[in-house]
Amino acid sequence: MLSGDVVDNGDVGMTAYLAANPMIADLDGYADPERGKKLEIGSILSPACLVSPAILFDDGKRMNFAGIQMGSTTSCVGGETPSVRTGEETMIAHLARDTQAVSAEDAGKVLEINGSSITVQYGSGKGAVIKKHRLGRHFGRHEGGTYPQDIVTDLKVGSSFKKGEIITYNSMHFEPDVFNKGQVNWKSAAIASAFFIEGNDTIEDSSAIDKETSAKLATDVSKPKCISVRFDEAIHNLVTVGTEVDPETILCNIEDPLTATSSAFSEESKRTLDNISDASPRAGVAGVIDKIEVFYNGQIEDMSPTLEAIAKAGDKRRKLEAAVSPDTLAETGQVDSSLRLDGRPVELDKLVIRMYITHRSAAIGGDKCVVANQMKSTFRRRMVGRNYVDDGQAINIIFGRKSVDERIVYSVYQIGVATTWGRLMANAARKLVAEMG
Repeated sequence: MLSGDVVDNGDVGMTAYLAANPMIADLDGYADPERGKKLEIGSILSPACLVSPAILFDDGKRMNFAGIQMGSTTSCVGGETPSVRTGEETMIAHLARDTQAVSAEDAGKVLEINGSSITVQYGSGKGAVIKKHRLGRHFGRHEGGTYPQDIVTDLKVGSSFKKGEIITYNSMHFEPDVFNKGQVNWKSAAIASAFFIEGNDTIEDSSAIDKETSAKLATDVSKPKCISVRFDEAIHNLVTVGTEVDPETILCNIEDPLTATSSAFSEESKRTLDNISDASPRAGVAGVIDKIEVFYNGQIEDMSPTLEAIAKAGDKRRKLEAAVSPDTLAETGQVDSSLRLDGRPVELDKLVIRMYITHRSAAIGGDKCVVANQMKSTFRRRMVGRNYVDDGQAINIIFGRKSVDERIVYSVYQIGVATTWGRLMANAARKLVAEMG
């Protein structure tokens, strides 16, 4: 029932992972002896190994590292389904939580699609069930960072689907399967031409990448920014979703009760005071305002008019999202002091605006990647200029052959040769079709 995968911490030897299809007979965890007479690959290897091409050519200890490295990676803008695959890529969406992909529970049709959800009907007649699944951009945390997640659908209103087909999926991690309509594949790789050259760039498993690969490995990262105000204060000039900001951009102007109700200050004087005071929070990073959330501890009726309008607008947006996930998301932003945002509790009679500022970060020296299935590497530098070999092939990444051979990770060669051959065949086919047409 257990696979060969274990954790990468002090619990190794005590904590292990099940095989993808463990031979469990009942809810008590007893093994099924009949299935044990004829083992299949899914009852031996873990999902991480099943999704890793040619991993059986690797040393057993290094096979375990495939799942460990997958737990520390994230999506990138140049990610795609690899040319060399095992077929398990299609299963990942079915194994993931509904925050990443939703497969149809039964045959049905699409009733409605809006910016925040898709409404579907499973079955027909008296046994029909109507459900909503969320769409749009959401945010998740991983390894201390915050990353945007775009949930999309390829279906249209009135479209019908079969049981097991994918209704929604995270486009940053999955893409439609061109050979299997209604399914998606996990985008587990960014394809690059690697050259094995020993030198300063490859000491201690380090590597070097060119500008093209740096752009492919770019990742969208979101920085949450919290602004806390008292109920009796006023907010003016609040930025909106979609606004591009730089570190010095003022996100809003917070006006205290004195200047908000007094006529002794002109508008120009107020702007001058705002720009030089702490009441004008700045973005701190460059990017785009992706989402704005509002939380408040108290009653809306006790707020100033500007805060009341902001709170009601936030509740309106939240109510649409809560209609899709009523068990996990409240319909309003009203909270108590037990909620901590940016490390601070939301105090009584205070409102907190949380903005997500998203920017794209390219791969540079010091960043880490995984070569093939499990070869972790740190970029020593990003190459400049034109980097090609004599036949015109681009050098996208420089890696050490010594790193591969000493760790007995021969899947690198299998994947590299098969991918290169497949790309050459595809280019030849495109050229032939162009000549014929």
